[in-house]
Amino acid sequence: MAVLQVRLDEDLKNKATAVYNELGIDLSTAVRMFLKRSVLEGGIPFSTRISESTLDAILAIEDMRDTSEKNGNSSMTLEEINDEIKKSRLERKKRNKKWSIMLWLIQTSSFLQCLSMIQFQAEY
Repeated sequence: MAVLQVRLDEDLKNKATAVYNELGIDLSTAVRMFLKRSVLEGGIPFSTRISESTLDAILAIEDMRDTSEKNGNSSMTLEEINDEIKKSRLERKKRNKKWSIMLWLIQTSSFLQCLSMIQFQAEY
């Protein structure tokens, strides 16, 4: 008979012991059951699959990392990233303001054209 020593968190050991005590077995018996089932299954005796949404998130993060490396900004600090975001927001705000002014000018000139047409028609 061989001896197996495992390092694990004290809290985890206590919780697992309580679960197995409820089942009427001790922790050593539970570990032996796990190992025997592993041999029978030819691997871990329960599903260890990553959910599709988790896998999608992992792939998206890897894609962002690759893109960041290609663009040469993978070593940016959080502060630098936040500064870039602020700059981008300010530029967008300026562009939106320019478009708002242009739209106002167009609307105003259209209004003035209409007004002059009305005035012209009233004169004749």
